[in-house]
Amino acid sequence: VLVVGAGRVGGAVAMQLAARGLSVTVLEQAGVACATSGSGMGHVFVVPRPLAMARMTLRSAALWHSFAAACKARREAFYWRPCGVHWVAEGYAELPGLERVAQELRGLGETVHELSGAGLRRSEPGLAPDLAGGLFHPRDAVLYPVHGAGAMLRQARRLGAKVVTGAAVERLALDEDPRGDGLRVRGVVVDGQLLQAKRVVPCSGVLAPQLLGRSGLPGLPVYPRKGEVAVTAPSVDAVSSQILEVGYLDRAQGEGMWDPRVPGDPGSASCYLQPQPDGRCLVGATRRFPGPDRPMDRTVDRRLLATSLRRAARFVPSLKRAPIVRAWAGLRPFTVDQRPFVGPVPAVSGLYLACGHEGLGLTLSQVTGELLAGMILG
Repeated sequence: VLVVGAGRVGGAVAMQLAARGLSVTVLEQAGVACATSGSGMGHVFVVPRPLAMARMTLRSAALWHSFAAACKARREAFYWRPCGVHWVAEGYAELPGLERVAQELRGLGETVHELSGAGLRRSEPGLAPDLAGGLFHPRDAVLYPVHGAGAMLRQARRLGAKVVTGAAVERLALDEDPRGDGLRVRGVVVDGQLLQAKRVVPCSGVLAPQLLGRSGLPGLPVYPRKGEVAVTAPSVDAVSSQILEVGYLDRAQGEGMWDPRVPGDPGSASCYLQPQPDGRCLVGATRRFPGPDRPMDRTVDRRLLATSLRRAARFVPSLKRAPIVRAWAGLRPFTVDQRPFVGPVPAVSGLYLACGHEGLGLTLSQVTGELLAGMILG
């Protein structure tokens, strides 16, 4: 099996396939976790809805917890902080939305602690005193995405997989399938040379449509969705858990969102805070489609980032005084139905996809690998 992309999804797929005894080679055009995986926020996130996605994130979070424990036992621990998340309602009008999140998480069998405004302040003293209420969900965790991808690739190599960096895949090698209609995969072409394989799994996020297009296959509807992230200097009242405003899901998953094929998306910003070592705080989360004219644009949108920072300071007032030491933008691989492509391509025997996870690539990487391994081995 050839896995294209050495990010978090590619690492998980390689690890799961190698664990089942398959011969696996990972091909990466640059370095490990150098694209979307290196730009993400590192939130292992159990989403409350929709139900199918909630179940997938719950399963994958459990796999992450087990994997982190196993790495620690081998003395190969990466930065892993199972600190949970506080969902927060700014005003009383948002309390019904908070209750809905609580009910949905409990429906998954999860433990949820509902908090009044005063209880929220006791749980996280750095929060603003006038917030209406919140809930604490302990399952969520924080890790450095690059460390997580590296840990999975190390485990894949321990199990016999090869990881080759600096290998830019030019196209898929395809021919007619002698067993029936359609095509079959023969491998990939790198530097003009054919690398043969019976199965190929592109795990290259926003770059997957380009690979399929160069191979003469129909376009894959995965669209880059940009997001800005900032990191503060150490704050006196730094948060000890992740902070997520209850309106985040509506902005990330809401109906009637901008058509990614149309230019002019004004974007949106929500409050998402993540504790970092030494009292620093990671601040997100913005979302905007760069548009068809500049789909890979990673220029920081200062307007959206400023909105995100204002939202952060509304929830944690001490952040008004915390300097920003770094800011960057990354590209999430978005699909219109907000479901990733995971599984075989019907018209091409031996070709499997693992891409289009939007902002849940880190969370869903483990279960994506598990699912694909089951599909490939039957």
